[in-house]
Amino acid sequence: MRAALLAVARRVPSRVASASARGRDVATTAGAGTRDSPFDPAAEDAPVVDIAELQTGAVFTRRRAFTAHDVASFASLAGDHNPIHVDPDAATAAGFRDGPVVHGMLCASMFSAIIGTRFPGAVYATQSLA
Repeated sequence: MRAALLAVARRVPSRVASASARGRDVATTAGAGTRDSPFDPAAEDAPVVDIAELQTGAVFTRRRAFTAHDVASFASLAGDHNPIHVDPDAATAAGFRDGPVVHGMLCASMFSAIIGTRFPGAVYATQSLA
């Protein structure tokens, strides 16, 4: 089971693209999917995959447009107030021409949704995934 899960997980595509800043979405990410995603209604009815159906090369998707509010909320939660994430002028001065960039861990949180809602079974603290 672990080998099949890892083989699929290694092939989940992910794309992150910045959009413009000031009041608009600051990033759009396509990657791991979730069936309880409020921003992807088509994902609402997506079933959990049966372990017997997992195959190498399977793709699970999730789409989300991050807003400036999402980034500010995450910055507050994580304590990461680096200006490149919350200040359009600072982000531009640092070389991010389209404005603030989404925290890497906020983007990575989308993968948690795939593992937690699409794959069968749990991964326990005592397990070794290799």
